[in-house]
Amino acid sequence: MLSKNGLVIVCAGKDTLKASIYDIQLLQLCISVGKCMSLNRLYIPAKTKGDILGISDIGITDGDINFCVKSILYEVRKGEFKGIFADFERDNEEVLSLLSKLDEMAYKENIEFYAPICNQKAVKYGFLVAQSALSGGNLEDYILELDEKYKDRIAVSIRPICTDFVLPSQDSEGTPISQQEKQEKMQKYDAGAYFSRELCAKYFTYMDENEQGHFVLFDDLDTISAKIQRLNNLPVKKIFALYPDIEKLLAN
Repeated sequence: MLSKNGLVIVCAGKDTLKASIYDIQLLQLCISVGKCMSLNRLYIPAKTKGDILGISDIGITDGDINFCVKSILYEVRKGEFKGIFADFERDNEEVLSLLSKLDEMAYKENIEFYAPICNQKAVKYGFLVAQSALSGGNLEDYILELDEKYKDRIAVSIRPICTDFVLPSQDSEGTPISQQEKQEKMQKYDAGAYFSRELCAKYFTYMDENEQGHFVLFDDLDTISAKIQRLNNLPVKKIFALYPDIEKLLAN
């Protein structure tokens, strides 16, 4: 059975209504910030109390930062949200300034604040969100190292991976492929999948027509469930998982 301890369902638009039937906290992506730090209000459902307000970056440029932050905090109070997730992955001056101001004001008002770990230099008080998808190393070691560095301020986002790496791999990113492409490669090269305990993901290898070796790393329902279970035993504040990626797990 899927452990729901610390789990947060990430959703937007019509998926929000579907995800709301489960007794689990939601991260609702329903606000975006764009040019001149103007707010765009997207689909906001009736039920928001106790959830986390998700804010997207759609091209943030310089503007009235104080008015922007006040407007976001107004939305938090009006919807009775418990926290803010600033899904900003760029690191230009405008984005970092807004992150820093949001972090400061959320701390003063006792509102949980989350931001991607890539922008840790702008977040002094809030939680830093790391990715569960690794191409090397060990998931437990990675999280414990982060916890040691940031002292109980780590959360994790589970984003399923399906990536083809050419061997020997010099690129930690690899080439993303679709689930259909993965299945086609497995059938074409008669490849069997194996579970990597260190990465908490599945993989298979194959040799292409040019005698070039490949390593394909991917997630499925089993590995997503395993990651959630494993992260529950680590010092992690929240585990963010996208709907509908975990829809079938929630239904069980």
